[in-house]
Amino acid sequence: MYSFQSHYENALSQHYTRVYGGRLQNYEKANSILDRFGLLPKDKEPALAIDMGAGPGFYSVPLARRGYQVVAIDLDANLLSELESNLGSEKVQTKCGDLLDAANYPEEKAHLAICMTDTIAHLDTVEQQKSLFQIAFQSLRNGGTFLCSFRDQSRTLSDTERFLPFYSDDSLIATTFVEHSDTTVRVTDIFYSWDGSSWTMNASAYNKIRVYSDELRGILEESGFLVQSEFLDRGMTYFLCTRNS
Repeated sequence: MYSFQSHYENALSQHYTRVYGGRLQNYEKANSILDRFGLLPKDKEPALAIDMGAGPGFYSVPLARRGYQVVAIDLDANLLSELESNLGSEKVQTKCGDLLDAANYPEEKAHLAICMTDTIAHLDTVEQQKSLFQIAFQSLRNGGTFLCSFRDQSRTLSDTERFLPFYSDDSLIATTFVEHSDTTVRVTDIFYSWDGSSWTMNASAYNKIRVYSDELRGILEESGFLVQSEFLDRGMTYFLCTRNS
């Protein structure tokens, strides 16, 4: 089991969409990123896209609305169920399973693969990151596109900087506490929930890989990708890559 799995199941997934700004706001954000990189089906034939770590579909749904046939893969059944409940006519196939299990990927080669919102940091080791990129490379047709995002962790937070309040309303307050080592970031999410008469606290922790932009670029290139462009937006780094062989 990955470090983050029980954390999502027991603490985060029930609040995920709410604390990250809501479904419609995230669709809008995803569209702005997809527009920036010009990601639209180019052929008359249906274009296949793979969303690696799809969660509740913040990118899967916008991709489907652009005309892609989307395979959305995630380990969290609750988040995928949320994705499915918000589908209309969009063509999204969900698969609950490990991103490192090649059996979860379609046999047909994809035009596009994405791995967004810091998913690559949720793996346990750099070797697993390398495996994920190799799977992405093998899942794409020649000339296919891979888009990934991550939060660069080059800067070590200290003292009170380690406390990161990220959401609050009348009935939910969420704060993250982070601790850096050379290779990992220990993340503790603390949720305070109001039930109408009292507050209840739920705290859960997991480890993330400490990601450095230059190192990640090197891993992508070792996997066979050509990094075409890089974009930094609100603390997240985006790499647009192509498979050219």
